[in-house]
Amino acid sequence: MAKKLTLISILLAAFGLASEASAQGLVRILANTPASLSTMAAAAENPVRLIITLKTPQPAAVKTINIARLTTAVADAQDRTRKSLSWLIKEELPWYRYVPAISLSANKSQLEELLASDHVAAVYEEQPFFLSLDSSGPVIGKARAQALNATGAGQVVAILDSGFDVTHPFLAGRIVAEACFSTPGSAAQPSPSGFSNCPGGTAEEKGPGASRFNAVPNYEGVEHGTHVAGIVAGRGPDFNGVAPEAQLMLANVFKRQNISKCPKWMAGKYAGCISTMPSSIIRAMEWIFEQREDFNIAAV
Repeated sequence: MAKKLTLISILLAAFGLASEASAQGLVRILANTPASLSTMAAAAENPVRLIITLKTPQPAAVKTINIARLTTAVADAQDRTRKSLSWLIKEELPWYRYVPAISLSANKSQLEELLASDHVAAVYEEQPFFLSLDSSGPVIGKARAQALNATGAGQVVAILDSGFDVTHPFLAGRIVAEACFSTPGSAAQPSPSGFSNCPGGTAEEKGPGASRFNAVPNYEGVEHGTHVAGIVAGRGPDFNGVAPEAQLMLANVFKRQNISKCPKWMAGKYAGCISTMPSSIIRAMEWIFEQREDFNIAAV
């Protein structure tokens, strides 16, 4: 029971932490504010990536651990919103099951409709998260865990990152589930903000090999996920990660971007970079949650 509550809380926190504007993540759009005017101007040129949170008739329903009530409340809220907006086509969007929200792209007039809708609680513009890893083992208490002989045996750690070398001997034999969620678009239909980092070039993949990083030459950060997985649960003859006996659920949640959309310090050094979007992270968290009965998930 505690495990279910913990994962539901993580999913809801994705929006609880988004109430304040930031350079990365979600920026709330309010009518006639500087942020909204900037977003409106951008939407007049190209559709912008948004996450809209939806009103539910019983707010408590989305905080319960009763999964049937939760999914019904979310589906009802999404259906009411879809029916009120003729351009919102369900088959073309990734619809969440456990979070009362919708991820979409919208032009200026559509954004104005969303801001005025009686069914929409809030509108957020998605901003990319770029990679950052300054310190790991000492921060999370690796030495203390090893002193207690806490090896992770019998437990599963889920990692959301840039993609993984699933054949690496450091991770051998312990990968139990894989997926990729790469917002937005695909290699065939890239959006202005990027294109898929999934191995097959699609927006979503699941199954063996789905978490592999897309080995594009001279793109910064594509091997980051393998590095993080090794820190978490790597096992080798000379060095181990924090939990070398743990099993791994791996989700590639990044997209690729041309160098013009990357941090300025990368210019002249790389052909492009990778970043992730809040919508990809939420889709991956729902994928993890749906497997809560199959694996003893200790951490995400």
